Amino acid sequence: MFISRHEERNYYLLKDVSFFKSSKDWSGLKSVGLVEAITNRDNKVSYECRYYLTS
Repeated sequence: MFISRHEERNYYLLKDVSFFKSSKDWSGLKSVGLVEAITNRDNKVSYECRYYLTS
């Protein structure tokens, strides 16, 4: 049985996080990353977003 799968990933990095700096909960935050994955498997498309915080 052959299963076809195609996956596309896009990566984004936001370095200007000044709008978070007003909160003490975000002290030390350097950037916010996003990985977007779009997968087509047997003609069923799924979308997934993952966020990452760096300090």
